[in-house]
Amino acid sequence: MIGFDTKHSSYIYNRSFIGVLLFIVPVLILSSCSCGKEQKELAEGQDTALAPFPLTDTIISKKDFPLVLSDSNWTRNYSLDFFKGYKNSKYKRIQLSDQLIVLDQIDSAAFPDIPDIGRKFMLKATYRETTIHLDFIRKNYTTIHYNLEFNHPRKKKLHFTGIAHLHPDFFLRIDSDRSTTSGATYDIVEFTDNTQKKCPTDIRVGYEEISGSGMQVKIFKKCNGSFGDINADNFPTLIEYK
Repeated sequence: MIGFDTKHSSYIYNRSFIGVLLFIVPVLILSSCSCGKEQKELAEGQDTALAPFPLTDTIISKKDFPLVLSDSNWTRNYSLDFFKGYKNSKYKRIQLSDQLIVLDQIDSAAFPDIPDIGRKFMLKATYRETTIHLDFIRKNYTTIHYNLEFNHPRKKKLHFTGIAHLHPDFFLRIDSDRSTTSGATYDIVEFTDNTQKKCPTDIRVGYEEISGSGMQVKIFKKCNGSFGDINADNFPTLIEYK
């Protein structure tokens, strides 16, 4: 009969258990340090993205608005009225550096590349004797200045001049239009003039590359007198001309 030494067995078990603890504890400590290091690097990485452009200026800092910070070039790169759209926004902090916008130090996006800043675009389209002319210039990353004209041989000419801005959540508004000239779809960037609340003007800009027609625009506009409301369903795409 073989006896079982419980005292010796307990000693072996305790030694094994202590050995396992001595292995696990350092691993947990190292893992914790590693996670902390990664979080620190992530935070530093977000700051690094803005490093070339020191946030020296406060654009907005008041109730119901996020804190909006930028570099010293903000008056050239953005229009102050664009930021009015962030009233009662879910965002608490917005940082701007050149073409980059950073939201709550977490998400970032770039302002659209089109249309080119500083270039004058001229477009037109005709439907049932009505011709619409549009010319506009993109002044900065957020804003265009435009002239819109309605012509008809038996109606009084209408002319509108205005300033239109990107929507504050432009980075969430990925949209496209279909050209009435080629039938092809193309990505668009939308600028809106809300100066007259009941008569907004939406200018949807994009390049339709298949036909080589250059810049194309869809107009959505109300309050046009005898010309009626204009939208993508009742008026064709405006095509660039030179």
